[in-house]
Amino acid sequence: MPAPLPSSDLLRCCLIAALAWAGQDVSAQTATGLVSGVTVESNLPAAGFISRHQAIDLRLSGAIDPAARLAVLLGATDLTDLFRSTPGGLRYTPTVVPLSPGEREMTVYLVRADGRWEELGRFPLRVRNAAGLDRWRAMPRLDLGLEGQLAQSQAPAEPAPPRTTWQDFTGQLALETDAGRGPSRWTTQASVIGVSHQAGALRFAERADAAPQVDLSSYLVRLGSGPAEVAIGHVSLGNQRHLISGFTSRGAAVRLTPGSRVELAAGLVNGSSIVGWTNPVGLNDSDHRLLSGTLALEALTRPGGLRLELSGLSGSVRPQAGYNQGVVNDAESSRGVGLRVTASDPTQRIRLETGFARSSFDNPDDSSLARGGTLVPVEEVTRNAHYVDAAVDVLRAVRLGPERSASLALGFRRERVDPLYRSLGAFARADQETNQWEARATIAGLALQASHARSTDNLSHLASVLTSRTRRNLLAAELPLASLLGTTRTWLPLLSYGFDRTQQLGEGVPENGGFSESHVPDQVSRNQTFTSTWNLRHLTFGYRLAHSLQDNRQPGREASDFANLIHGATVGLTPLRSVSVDLSLDLERAENRETSAIDRTRRFGGRASVTPGSQSTLAFSLSHTRAEDDAGLRRRLDTILDTQWSSTVPGLRRFGSRYYFRFSRTTGRVLDQAVGLDQSTERWSISSGFNLGLSPVTP
Repeated sequence: MPAPLPSSDLLRCCLIAALAWAGQDVSAQTATGLVSGVTVESNLPAAGFISRHQAIDLRLSGAIDPAARLAVLLGATDLTDLFRSTPGGLRYTPTVVPLSPGEREMTVYLVRADGRWEELGRFPLRVRNAAGLDRWRAMPRLDLGLEGQLAQSQAPAEPAPPRTTWQDFTGQLALETDAGRGPSRWTTQASVIGVSHQAGALRFAERADAAPQVDLSSYLVRLGSGPAEVAIGHVSLGNQRHLISGFTSRGAAVRLTPGSRVELAAGLVNGSSIVGWTNPVGLNDSDHRLLSGTLALEALTRPGGLRLELSGLSGSVRPQAGYNQGVVNDAESSRGVGLRVTASDPTQRIRLETGFARSSFDNPDDSSLARGGTLVPVEEVTRNAHYVDAAVDVLRAVRLGPERSASLALGFRRERVDPLYRSLGAFARADQETNQWEARATIAGLALQASHARSTDNLSHLASVLTSRTRRNLLAAELPLASLLGTTRTWLPLLSYGFDRTQQLGEGVPENGGFSESHVPDQVSRNQTFTSTWNLRHLTFGYRLAHSLQDNRQPGREASDFANLIHGATVGLTPLRSVSVDLSLDLERAENRETSAIDRTRRFGGRASVTPGSQSTLAFSLSHTRAEDDAGLRRRLDTILDTQWSSTVPGLRRFGSRYYFRFSRTTGRVLDQAVGLDQSTERWSISSGFNLGLSPVTP
């Protein structure tokens, strides 16, 4: 594998590729007076910008009345006195006072002796700034936060928390810039995070106490000129579901659009998600990075009519984790190609997306894992994956009356991933085949959605591997009675119903796998939910009924069934604009039919908020849960109380400043007569926080 490209050389190549300048249109502009017939011509370009020191010439095609004069206005500002007369026109030379940067409109008038003004012409005046840029904008933002715990107590005292009181400072500095000149453009984004507590450092999980407390979170630099664009930093690659799809890491990417129908994109990124100041481009390790490229072609002149995308991937990763990921157990490498096709008719009624990927995956030899033993070599495997997503709008807003309509959409999805398929750029569940049919309809306000899915595994039909088939049926309906009946009565509820039936069935007992018939799944799960919601002026009320059943049918476990029933109610009150109250009550019954055990759970919750002023809020929340079995052997009680006052800081409101004080108290008790357990816990804390945001905008 080639040696890594030095960061300085990579940056130099990117700059050369992006800063190719294109010429600008400097053709003169001409305008004609409506009455006098005099033509005025300017040396200002019809498109593009001029420098702050470029002279402005106005030339007339003919003579004007000696008693008349010319007037030049820039917006509402009269600049006539800054122009000097020249043979056949006027001239402004910004030698002492340069032109102000920005985009404005310059208007030339003929002022007659009787005081009448006749417009001769208008010309756009676009002036570069002092740095020679057509546009420049910087958007910095600084967010500061201080959060801590002022007091705390718990019983029992053990285990003691690592800190009882603290005040932790956090800060985030973000900067976005946007600049350009002619066809060239530059944009940057960067974010730096700082913390006062070491355990809150961005890379603490990776480097522990060696992690910097002020670290680079992310950055992205885009350089473009005409059809070419280069990006360095945290970039995202790929649009092929099974090969590489939205893989985001630190690296470099190039995008070329030589025409409206051709697009070429390529990128080289680190093999895992990284942050921090080290490895700024992310490409220092040639054995831990991914190379990807995509060639896209619009086969039709109509965008989206038929688009073809050919993608490629080649990469390898070391057995190391990203800063926010688990450990990678082994070195891996993969390479592959993929094709993605999207199509639609001109009305977008018919839509199709399909893709095919072929990937070769390998675990390179790693003698360090042997630890004195012998490793069995892993052979490289090449496998395929494909998918199809199709949709058609059979009916689209067909009128059923003056205020009612109907729509119907059908869809089909298919996905197959071969056994042992793997790609480093995308997650794909190998050894699976799924087919799904969908239908969505709306009829005079009634919304219906139904789907049927069938999936299977063990596509190689190995006798020693369990084969299971899954069937899933979904139905959802939403019925706004007021809309269906064509009335404005707000007391009519919104009704909804959901049904979900899933069956998982194993096929036969695998050979030499240690399975028995009771281990082969044969299970049906059914879930049904009904809800109704009333929305009145100062009152909302909701009711929910949910029932679920897990029906086991495999030999020896026919009685291992579980059933749950839930009744839930919610009430919302807004007696005043500054006061709101929400109450909820849930009653749950869980039955284990194998042991004839029934557990009951009651949950009560309430929330209230008062806003005495437009900048302050006092909020309360209380929840209580009581769970016990019908036999009276087990019981659990939990109560959580939370109170918070939050408000802006006087004098700092324009900076988004806000502070809060919070009191929290949690109590719990567990009783289990079967094991002689009776344990109570209590914990309370007082915490505070302060946030301040500074975001000046530079034009």
